[in-house]
Amino acid sequence: PGTALDAYLELIGVVSATTQLALFEDVLRLAGVTGRWAPVADKLLTIGKRLPKPADQIRVLAAVGKIYAEELGDIGKAKAAYELAIELEPENASLQRAMLVVQRRTEDPAEIAHTLLTLAELERGAARHDALLEAAELLEQLGEHEGALEAADHARVDEPNDARALAIVERCARTLEQWSLLATALA
Repeated sequence: PGTALDAYLELIGVVSATTQLALFEDVLRLAGVTGRWAPVADKLLTIGKRLPKPADQIRVLAAVGKIYAEELGDIGKAKAAYELAIELEPENASLQRAMLVVQRRTEDPAEIAHTLLTLAELERGAARHDALLEAAELLEQLGEHEGALEAADHARVDEPNDARALAIVERCARTLEQWSLLATALA
């Protein structure tokens, strides 16, 4: 399997984009068998950037992000791969969720809040509500009371009796002296 992987990696770099895509799954399978994820991720990253169709780029770059995150534990490279894919399709909720998983490992609340707000725009129902509230809590912790208030107020409008949303709205509205919004929320 190791020799086959070496041959595939050499071959995939010189064949047409159509053939590269055809070899993509085989290369992933051989990486899984051999455990040699690093050269595969590096090669697929280069290929993913050059593919002519955005949908193919996204597919390959998302796989690369997953390899860096899950197999290699390289969060910086995982984020970079997901960012490239997200640039091609920012409205892709699956990519945004994958990025969120990676960002949670970096524990950067500002990045996490940004991605949660993006997801809240893409999601509906409970997923939207939860993303708004988590973003509001993070923004409040960061001292971004206006952003926290806006996110929590959207969550409150979606679920008027949600105690968590009401509490954030109340705290932030008081901090920002937004008395009319506070009165509306408490009414």
